[in-house]
Amino acid sequence: MEPEVGGSSPPSCTILPVARLEAAIEMSGTITGKQIAAGRVLAGISRAKLSLRSGVSEADLRLMEANDVSPGGPDVQAVRTALEEFGVVFIPENGGGAGVRLKFNRSEVKQLRRLEGEGGTVADDDV
Repeated sequence: MEPEVGGSSPPSCTILPVARLEAAIEMSGTITGKQIAAGRVLAGISRAKLSLRSGVSEADLRLMEANDVSPGGPDVQAVRTALEEFGVVFIPENGGGAGVRLKFNRSEVKQLRRLEGEGGTVADDDV
């Protein structure tokens, strides 16, 4: 739509605050092929295992991982869901770059809390 020449009002548009824009991107589930590859390697699973869990062929997984763009579509969502079941967390682009990490499960958190309480009172050592 072309703005009117000599018109008094500018064309209307919506400007989202950065936080809302990032949330929208995160909710859209957009991930890159490099994130898929990194998530698979971080989880320590083979393409064959990811293929079985996601229902996406190994050849398609190889193509997804080789491309550094978001492939989109239901296959990517299936791969994302499968990787999340293996404990992979996708980190959206937030100015520092998109990425992946592993999450702790409940038993690991419980064990960490137990271990943090062992060892007695923290004090200075006389060493």
